[in-house]
Amino acid sequence: MCDRTIQLIKLIIKLTVPKDFRNRGAKNKADLDHYIQIIQSVLRTGMQWKELNAKLHYTTYHKKFIKWASLNVFSNAFYILTKMLKSLKYLDDADLQNLFIDSSMVKNIRGIEGTGINHYDRGKQASKVTVVVTRQGIPLGLHVETANKHDVTLVLGALDAIEIKIIGSRLIADKGYVSKNLKTTLRQQRQIYLVHPPKSTQNIILPQIQRNLLAKRNIVENFFSWIMNFRRIRVRYERQTHNYEQFYYLAMIQVIYKKCRYL
Repeated sequence: MCDRTIQLIKLIIKLTVPKDFRNRGAKNKADLDHYIQIIQSVLRTGMQWKELNAKLHYTTYHKKFIKWASLNVFSNAFYILTKMLKSLKYLDDADLQNLFIDSSMVKNIRGIEGTGINHYDRGKQASKVTVVVTRQGIPLGLHVETANKHDVTLVLGALDAIEIKIIGSRLIADKGYVSKNLKTTLRQQRQIYLVHPPKSTQNIILPQIQRNLLAKRNIVENFFSWIMNFRRIRVRYERQTHNYEQFYYLAMIQVIYKKCRYL
C-alpha cells in the first residue's frame, strides 16, 4: 500500500509542480520517493521535523512540504484518486446514493489561524474537521473550520469540497445537523436529502428506511478512528490551516488505499 501511494503522489507531483526553466536555484537533493517517504513518516508518527533522522537536514524536508502544500499537491492527488475510483466503477451510483457526514474536534497546539474555542476542552483553542464519506468509509470531501462554528454551518463547505457529482444523494447525519433551513437548502439547491434523527422534543416517527440508514451512520465514526492513527493530524501542530489540511488529505489517500486493496 505504501509503495502504491508513493507512486501515485509522485505522479501527481510531476503534474502539479511547475517546471523551473530558469536553470538556476536550489536543486532537489534527493528523489521524490525519498521526500514523500519522509513526509509520510512525519504524518504517521507525529514527530517534529527537527527530530528527523534522515540523510538531509530536517529543514530541507520541511521546506519541501511547505512548497508542495502551497501548490495543493496532496489535495490534488486526493481528488484525482476519487475521480479515478468513480471512472473505474469502484465508486458506483449505489455507493454515492447514501453519504454520511460528521465533524470532529482537533486540539490545537501551534495553530495561529482557523482556531476557535472548544467548549468540550475547557474553552481551549481547537479546529473542527468535517468530512463526508461513503457507506464503505471512503472520504469524498473535507472542510476545516474554527471549533466554535456550529455543525450546520459547515455542511455546505464539506459538500463544496466534493468533486464528484452527487446530485440526488441522501446525506445521513446526527442530531447536531437538525435544521429545517439546511434541509430546505440542500433539497432545493443541491437536490440532496438530509436524513437525521429527531430531537427528543420532537414527536416524530421516522420511516423505516430512514431508521435503517441512521443505523449505519457509525461508518463515519469509524473513519475518524482510522484517520486518528496518523498522529500528525490527531493534534494540530501546523500554524497555517492549509498545511494541516494537506496532511489530512495525505492521510485520507492512505485510508482509501487501505479500503481499496484491489487497486
